[in-house]
Amino acid sequence: MSDAHQFAHLPVIDALVSPRPTLPLAASTDQNGSYRLLDLPNEVLHAIFAFLATDSLINLSFTCHSGCSIVRQLKTWSRHHLQVELNVYRSSTEFETAIKRAVTAPRLRIYSGYATVFVNSVTAITLDAGADHLPIDIALIFRIMDTFTALKEARFIGCLSSGLSLVETVVSSAANTQRPMARWMARGNLKLLDFSDGENMVRKRSAGPLGRNNPPPLLAWGNSPKNVQQFMDLGLTSFQLLFIVYQITYYPQLCSQCYREPSYSWCSPGLCFLCAEAHRTCVQCGTDQAENVLGNVLCQEYCYERSQSCVSCRGSTGWTPCSVAACKIEQCPMCIDGACAVCGGVAYLCRRHTDTQCSCDLLCVTCYKEDMCPKCGQNSGC
Repeated sequence: MSDAHQFAHLPVIDALVSPRPTLPLAASTDQNGSYRLLDLPNEVLHAIFAFLATDSLINLSFTCHSGCSIVRQLKTWSRHHLQVELNVYRSSTEFETAIKRAVTAPRLRIYSGYATVFVNSVTAITLDAGADHLPIDIALIFRIMDTFTALKEARFIGCLSSGLSLVETVVSSAANTQRPMARWMARGNLKLLDFSDGENMVRKRSAGPLGRNNPPPLLAWGNSPKNVQQFMDLGLTSFQLLFIVYQITYYPQLCSQCYREPSYSWCSPGLCFLCAEAHRTCVQCGTDQAENVLGNVLCQEYCYERSQSCVSCRGSTGWTPCSVAACKIEQCPMCIDGACAVCGGVAYLCRRHTDTQCSCDLLCVTCYKEDMCPKCGQNSGC
């Protein structure tokens, strides 16, 4: 199969040659009524193609000789921002394959095999998993950083499976100048390094468990407060000092308010997502529920999962408040296992309100207000 036929079905190529309701007169049509985009003036095509990511430009270069010629003439290759298209790849395997192709194919297709010219022309890299969390091999990230010697900014958004593994690798690499991490950091070109989780996945995570069998998605950073001590033990201080020495802006950082969650590059400066959004907007229904949101609600019994949702949304997904009306503690749907002795509904008493001196049955919020303990003769909650 020829290169032109191999890549002609790709979405970005279909979009470039498919019929349009209207098009400037400079473009002519073929016998099937399709507009020939490549008949537009080169200046116009250069302006259009400048918006395409690296993987789409490579795909376009394989469609025909004219397409390849125009792509090679783009001025953006002299100071290239290497990217792959957002929200196109649906698995880590697809995403990683597209990245490998984007960092290798231009050497032959654009730079005629001159590898040195290619690696010195890439000044920025943005690999963004978009709406999904698509972790790639850390070794691939390190190879990319070690290859492109002129990099000033590097963003790997939603590309890590584990931030803790990265910390271990960075701290261990920094002690040995022969290892890749110390080598490319010492070049002095890099000014920004971003390993943030994607905003869409962090929002999903911030909603907390949405049912007994529907846990929040796992991220590279900030999955649970239980991980905080482990994160600190793995050398967060050394990790931060390493970047300060080289005057590199890095993400994520530790939230300056709660000192628990990561502060990402897309968050309010210095704050994690939960602290920045506390008492503002429900992450589930998206409405402004300022008076009805208990910011950063924490399941304090077992899992320590959090939720930044309004009372209504938490209730609909199974979060259960302590039966004592004045208590603000709630248990998440993954941990709840109590049943009201009167009505049979879901019930929960927090540890602070569990009376060990009386064997009163567990009651839900409604029945708790009405029932009387048959053993001690007092109202519920004795």
